[in-house]
Amino acid sequence: MDALEARTATLEKQQFSTTTKLGVELVSYLADAFGRNASNANNPNLGYRLRLDFDTSFSGRDRLRVRLQSTNLRRLDTATEFPTGLAGQTDESRFLATSVSQNGQITINRLQYRFPVGELLTVYLDANTIDPSIVTDPITPFNDQVLGSPSNFGQINPIFFPVGNRAGIAANLRVSPAISFDFGYYGEDSTIGGANFPDNKSGIFNGGHSAWGQLVYSSGALKFGLMYINTYSVVNGVDTLAGSNAAKVIGAGPVQGNSYGFQFNYRFSPRFELGGWLGYTAARSLGDGTKGDASIWNYAVNLAFPDLGKKGNLGGIVFGMQPKLTGTSNDALAQAIGLPAGQRSDRDTGYHIEAFYRHQLSDNISVTPGVIWLTVPNHDNRNPDVVIGVIRTTFAF
Repeated sequence: MDALEARTATLEKQQFSTTTKLGVELVSYLADAFGRNASNANNPNLGYRLRLDFDTSFSGRDRLRVRLQSTNLRRLDTATEFPTGLAGQTDESRFLATSVSQNGQITINRLQYRFPVGELLTVYLDANTIDPSIVTDPITPFNDQVLGSPSNFGQINPIFFPVGNRAGIAANLRVSPAISFDFGYYGEDSTIGGANFPDNKSGIFNGGHSAWGQLVYSSGALKFGLMYINTYSVVNGVDTLAGSNAAKVIGAGPVQGNSYGFQFNYRFSPRFELGGWLGYTAARSLGDGTKGDASIWNYAVNLAFPDLGKKGNLGGIVFGMQPKLTGTSNDALAQAIGLPAGQRSDRDTGYHIEAFYRHQLSDNISVTPGVIWLTVPNHDNRNPDVVIGVIRTTFAF
């Protein structure tokens, strides 16, 4: 008892805070891309993302999270040549849903307060970057950005990531022990001309936004969800940080999007799970001279092998099609988003094939080697295949 009392006194004296806990997450990627064009366009690259989470609870059931982030992550170059107006990089090679590198600068990445209202409702108030996957279950074993799939696409249905969300409110409503309804409304960061200001094209109601809801069913080994997101963007259009360049309906003026997703996962045994998703976005350009509709599809099937080799490890295989523009209603819209004259959709279909293995060295450290094969980059078979090799190292305390 004397020894325990002495240790307790030492911990109380040296603890970070009586109400706030500090969480540290450092993930690094050593990666390179190979292929007829990609080998010359890339060199071995080492990038990182560091996050410091300060979690404070006032009642024991609520949580205030302040997250500081620093990153220098960049996309590898898929060395696409076609269409000529969209040559260079695509988001098919993105590792994390980080829109731009911060060049090592420390920024506030999240400012969120979560609290319960009764026993069935939990409310989330956000004042910084946010997306639905923070609130609702994306129903995939690979969703964790530092412990799941190394690639951005392999982690989650891309419709969960409308670009530009900055602040809003969301909630979880427990309808029954097996069913929940999650919903939210987020405003868009409408940066126009390099300045952020509440003119008649921005703000809570006049500016860009995303309103979403997902019905989640979870019982026993089966889990599935039905997702709907309505977006309106003055600046960012329809963009999910994945897929071909033409699948981003940007540059055509204000764009309204209606996205639908179906996600499922079935646990056949403690060591094997089968899951996947289907996503569809109907985008409508409201710009003068480009008014029209565009359709974007994506899908994936994944196999998960929990505790492969030893407890805490994870093996994964992902096969899917990253977001692809399957059609536009007029030539003006197609050319506004960068397609050549006479072409209204992505030319071909490319596939994303990925395999990875997370080896848990300890409770706090894991190493994940992975291989990603992009057939037909930018959904154009004139572009040669790209193979990406990656070793991800994660420290989480």
